[in-house]
Amino acid sequence: MGELERAKDFSERALSLSQKIGDQAGEAKAFGNLGVIYRMLGDPIQALTYYQRQLDIVREHGDRFGEGTSRYNLAIALHAASDQDSAVAEMRHASEILQAVHSPLAEQARAWLANAGAGFESMNTSQEVKQGDFEALRHLAHLSKSPMTC
Repeated sequence: MGELERAKDFSERALSLSQKIGDQAGEAKAFGNLGVIYRMLGDPIQALTYYQRQLDIVREHGDRFGEGTSRYNLAIALHAASDQDSAVAEMRHASEILQAVHSPLAEQARAWLANAGAGFESMNTSQEVKQGDFEALRHLAHLSKSPMTC
């Protein structure tokens, strides 16, 4: 079993356990992890489903940092699913939130939007996805160390 398959299995088990015990912060983390995994597996449609579920939870709890990160990931997945207009709109929203909460991801969101304005002509998409995956995984590691703020 490859690394992504192991991560998927672990995240699915974490999601199931979080749902059983009513841990919404754990659910949000697991949904986000699964979104990253499915995006890395090349299934942006499934990733969108998980990111949207994560977004619903973090918004319900007023977690602006989590909302900004979820919206950033949604935008990357929308771009991968060839829905450019929705991707740009989502990234604009993410950028505003990430800037307001002083997230280091805000700069990447602004750069992504600048590339979108240039029609992605000069963007190295694989590098953007790799960097986005790294940032998402780094954020997920951070989330696992701290509880969701409500």
